[in-house]
Amino acid sequence: MDQFKERSSKSPSLHSKSSAERFKDRTSKSPSVHRKSSGDRLETSSISSADSSDSNPVKTIKLHGIYGHPVGDNKPFLVTWRDNGDNQEAAVEVIENLKQVMSRFPEIKAPLQTFAQSIEIDLNNYANIGYDKISKLVSKYNKLASTSFQLWSGQTRPGVEEWSVEPCSPQLLNFICSTAFNRAVPDVNRLNKHYEAFSSEVYGETSYDQLELMLEDIKATENDVFVDLGSGVGHLVCYVAGRTKVKKAIGIEISKFPSTCAATMESTFRSLMKWHGKRVRDFKLIQGDFLSQDHLQLITEEATIIFINNFAFTADLDKKIKDAIIKNCAPGTKIISTKAYAKSKAVPELRERDLNDLSMMLDVTSLRTVNAPASWTGGHVPYYLHVVNPAKIERYFEYKNKKNSSTPSLDERRSNSSKTSQRKKPTSAEPDNKKAPVTKTKAKKRLNESKNGKAQKRKRG
Repeated sequence: MDQFKERSSKSPSLHSKSSAERFKDRTSKSPSVHRKSSGDRLETSSISSADSSDSNPVKTIKLHGIYGHPVGDNKPFLVTWRDNGDNQEAAVEVIENLKQVMSRFPEIKAPLQTFAQSIEIDLNNYANIGYDKISKLVSKYNKLASTSFQLWSGQTRPGVEEWSVEPCSPQLLNFICSTAFNRAVPDVNRLNKHYEAFSSEVYGETSYDQLELMLEDIKATENDVFVDLGSGVGHLVCYVAGRTKVKKAIGIEISKFPSTCAATMESTFRSLMKWHGKRVRDFKLIQGDFLSQDHLQLITEEATIIFINNFAFTADLDKKIKDAIIKNCAPGTKIISTKAYAKSKAVPELRERDLNDLSMMLDVTSLRTVNAPASWTGGHVPYYLHVVNPAKIERYFEYKNKKNSSTPSLDERRSNSSKTSQRKKPTSAEPDNKKAPVTKTKAKKRLNESKNGKAQKRKRG
């Protein structure tokens, strides 16, 4: 997701365990351009790779859409199959997409499962599946999808409208983002090596499980504008656009190669989301310097949620971000980072020496984290939420003035101390004018004495 993490000699684990088991790091060249050919619902073509040094021909497998109006248009999702080499990932793309459709459409699931068994395809095991079997499976699916699509042509299929506007589930979105990432980054090692070591431009990603937890905590709404500063290939921006109802999501990445990968990530993500009948919030991946004047207005005036993966940023870059961005953000802006930009201090804890510190205008809390939340380490990585709160400074001075007004001045304290010392304290030799408290026994004794005295007076009289 981001351009900033210290890279290891090995490829980072970019996806959750379930996805990692299904997707291997791609070492082949980028998929070549496909051309149409005649044939059944499965259309393929054997063509040369775009790389002249690679004579490995490829075929194009077309999975036709099923959702129809108002979100689908029956445009196929294309999968590249190489005649020579490991096609396990291509098999994963085909079968996992079909299983997602089968889970939604019973009229597709039953006949497709039966057909898969008849040609000896295990839908839970992708090993050693040849092109002939895959082509037969896809042909069967395309016929079923075509029948279902035509049945609702020009009409809204029941449940599709609701399905399309609901946020994409974490499971489906994880699969779609993983597929898009694997296509966008054919060689993770090359992406890692692109960044200069021990600089602010080092690569690493936040796991999808951590992204999901983070989105639960920040509670993005349709009024929010999300901006990822240093967005890498854009997987976080895509996830936010598919999972939330933000007004828009923007990613800004300075490096050229990750930005090139981001273009493929974006196009594949849009295509797959539409193929699965899911709408996507407005999003854009930009190549550029987020500190340039071209983007500062977007960041400081429009953005309401900002993500900065600054774990490996230099002190100089962090200072520029503080001065140019954070100090100019609108009140209420939420800033998420992997290193805190200020200490968490309540108003009573603030001091005058903090007046020039961001702790005077930021409320800082720690976000929840999952185990191994980032690709560059298997250990703990903290995530911090900063909320811009200029009123905190006002509350500090109100608290300070109230405290000062309720506290006697130094002269007053000296005067009170002098008066207290001058007061004459009674000694043991001096009589104490205070009467001793009357106990119950003494009261009865006095009452009896009084009665006896009155009786004697009456006798004398």
